[in-house]
Amino acid sequence: MTTSTITVRITQPIAIALTTWLLPATYAGQDRLVIVEGAVAGLWAAFVGHLLFVEWFVLRPRRRRRAAAARTTAAASAGN
Repeated sequence: MTTSTITVRITQPIAIALTTWLLPATYAGQDRLVIVEGAVAGLWAAFVGHLLFVEWFVLRPRRRRRAAAARTTAAASAGN
């Protein structure tokens, strides 16, 4: 989660731009509010993005271990 600080620097400008582009009438004339809302959205996007990555990393299938175990089992049964 330490790298979220770096990711926020990428997601915040994108979130601010999207907020300005998608909701122009909602935040008309309220530039400071656009920046605050975009910053919060960028923080959440970075946090959730990192959580999704870690969840994928932990739960991904372990193909190498299965293949190595299958080779070991096959070699053991061939030797008998």
